[in-house]
Amino acid sequence: MATSIVATFAQTANERLDYVLDWIAQLATGETIAAASVTSSVGAVIGSGPYATTYTATSVTFWVQSVTAQAVVTVQITTSSGRLFERRIQITTA
Repeated sequence: MATSIVATFAQTANERLDYVLDWIAQLATGETIAAASVTSSVGAVIGSGPYATTYTATSVTFWVQSVTAQAVVTVQITTSSGRLFERRIQITTA
């Protein structure tokens, strides 16, 4: 499973921002996202409640709030074919 950092973003401690990862290029024809999870290293809080992680057939949307230090957010999906993918986003303080 690939675990490379695919993007880096800057965010202040007072911001609550949404991020979208599109997986269409990795999905086979007719394959969809069946499950998704998002976790963070120390330094950032992943949204919950109205800011909880959501996903569609081809993308995952997650919210990051309370960034206090550089953090790595890990997004994992399971597809309708049982394949597992993982991508990491780095969030730095602005």
